[in-house]
Amino acid sequence: MDPMIVDKRNTNSSCKAEEHRTKGISAPLWRQPRYMSWFTADTASAAGTAMQGFAISLVAFKLSGSVVSAGWLTTLMRVVQQFANLFGGTFVDRHGRKQLIIINCAAEAALWGTVFILLFQGNLTFWVFAMLAVCSSLCNGFLGGATDAVLRSIIDIRDYPKARSVSEGRDATINLVGSPLGGALYGFTPWLPFLMAVILYALAGVSANRINFKIHDQQIAGKRPARTPFFDDFKTGWRYVFSSGLIVVLLIMTALLNLGINGVQYAIQLYLVSIHTNAFFIGLIDSSTCIGVLVGAFMAGKLSDSAPVGTSILASSVITLAVCIPMMLNGSYVLVLVCSALIGLPFPLYNAMCLGFIFAKTPNRLQGRVKSAMSVSVQTLSIFSSAIAGMLLGHFGFTAAIMAFGVPLTAATIVAFASQRIRKIPAADEWERTGL
Repeated sequence: MDPMIVDKRNTNSSCKAEEHRTKGISAPLWRQPRYMSWFTADTASAAGTAMQGFAISLVAFKLSGSVVSAGWLTTLMRVVQQFANLFGGTFVDRHGRKQLIIINCAAEAALWGTVFILLFQGNLTFWVFAMLAVCSSLCNGFLGGATDAVLRSIIDIRDYPKARSVSEGRDATINLVGSPLGGALYGFTPWLPFLMAVILYALAGVSANRINFKIHDQQIAGKRPARTPFFDDFKTGWRYVFSSGLIVVLLIMTALLNLGINGVQYAIQLYLVSIHTNAFFIGLIDSSTCIGVLVGAFMAGKLSDSAPVGTSILASSVITLAVCIPMMLNGSYVLVLVCSALIGLPFPLYNAMCLGFIFAKTPNRLQGRVKSAMSVSVQTLSIFSSAIAGMLLGHFGFTAAIMAFGVPLTAATIVAFASQRIRKIPAADEWERTGL
């Protein structure tokens, strides 16, 4: 391919994007070369994770012969990734984010490539597999935040909610297609999902290498040297998050929603298992939620440019609570299936508006640390949602379990209505004049 043709095409796209900016409007995301390189890298990486993620438990069980060992490996991977994520944001902010994305993709390709080779040769043992899987979680937790952190450096602040909604729809599509495809590949031969993951991670690394930053963002996103002590930077990120009253309120609300939604989903899954529902019909529940998220992502894309954030947050919390109310009265499969689809609708709008607003207003130099602080704060409660759902089902039954998880959903809705600052967060075109 003639490199001059590629350069000319990129230059024309950049000029068109610049022309849109000078007119006070943003160019469509798909006409922004920086964003398209980022989106390709992020999509390939997410697809690679889906490919190997589906096969991990199956391979662990095959190698160990123990459901307990397979379950503990998955749990250990989540714990290690969350712990690494705690400090990963600070590391991401202290080094070149583009380089870290490439390093992370290379590490993932190397680790899962090793799994592929050993499986292909028939020489993989459970403990070697567990070590490689945990190393992957460590790398992903420590470096994975670089992908989201770099987004703020390559798009206009007004494009942030649309970019978030596009990513939500993309993730829902991958979740919808990833498990069946991963299962089909694994059924053909166990090493095939890992080979596919290696190819996708390689594609992600190549695409990340094509990301070009705006000149004034080079220092922050591409080549910023670390000068201050690590833990000083670590404390700066957490101090920034908890010094903003609005961020704290949004974090509390998001944590409550996360606990309630995860609890409801675990309660549905465990309930259906307990009444011996066919595995195919249990799988339909997840598929219906993914379809709901896809539809919600399409709606969020349409609303993200004009809808006020405060109104969107209120609507999302109310819809989520309202959808759960029928399941508090009846546990029939058809009702649960419909409610599972509807509960996915508000996800993309809430994430695009709430999280999009926070990250869009966060300075570039703090993106990684704020993402880590928010992730840890929001996900800590939901770690226990599966165990809570199991206990509630065992002692009180399905409808009572849904009622119990309706409490944090109700509390989140009350927080949204009670906070004047949340209600007054404007649409994306006014974010530049709105403070945290």
